[in-house]
Amino acid sequence: MDGKILDNGAINGNDGKRLITVKTFAFISIALLALSNIIIDVVSFSNFLFIASLAVFIWAAYLIKKMAHSNTILISAVVTAICQILATIIFIGEYNTLAIIFLLIYLEFTRRYYNELALLTSQWLFKLNIYIRAAWALAYIFNNIIFDTQTAILNRCIDFTASTSIAVVIIAWIQTQKIAKKTNV
Repeated sequence: MDGKILDNGAINGNDGKRLITVKTFAFISIALLALSNIIIDVVSFSNFLFIASLAVFIWAAYLIKKMAHSNTILISAVVTAICQILATIIFIGEYNTLAIIFLLIYLEFTRRYYNELALLTSQWLFKLNIYIRAAWALAYIFNNIIFDTQTAILNRCIDFTASTSIAVVIIAWIQTQKIAKKTNV
């Protein structure tokens, strides 16, 4: 019974250990991202935590790729991370058009990543997170790029959607009991 899901939903064997490892890296990535949002006043340290969270996110996607035999989930994660860095750290400000382009690419690959993750884990909350991320990106684009004036109401929307996204992903990972192979989905 190595790596099988038992009748009571418990996981044992190598697949269970791998799932716990993936969940651990997912939670570390979420914690680093949340911490980077909290210490936003120290910009260089906040950016370091943000990039570290994305690196751990990519590592978790690599582990999911190995479990699910899916190259596309890793590709989606890498493109998502690169575009998020480019849009929110590098091109914001003077190159707003490029920031919008990278945010739109980020949205598409985030959709692909969470859609596939929802299929592999049978967790609909990952799919819900796609819409929350889209709301975040729209609020971010309007507040930081189009209006270029940090409006209080849009700042609250950005904070709310970011917090909601984090909460939804945490709940989805807590509820995840398996990662199916892509051929079995």
